[in-house]
Amino acid sequence: ATTDSRHYASLCQAVYRFGPLELPPEEVSRIHGHDERISLENFAKGISFYEKLFEQL
Repeated sequence: ATTDSRHYASLCQAVYRFGPLELPPEEVSRIHGHDERISLENFAKGISFYEKLFEQL
């Protein structure tokens, strides 16, 4: 949930909070809740995003 960005908000106004997942409402409601989870499809999409990102660095 991009909570690490809170440590930088006082240092800079341009703090970006980003997560590479497209979560439907039923998955958003589970964030930080009881039995927190995302679908395997969204998990795989997140992995794919970071693989592509690191290949471009």
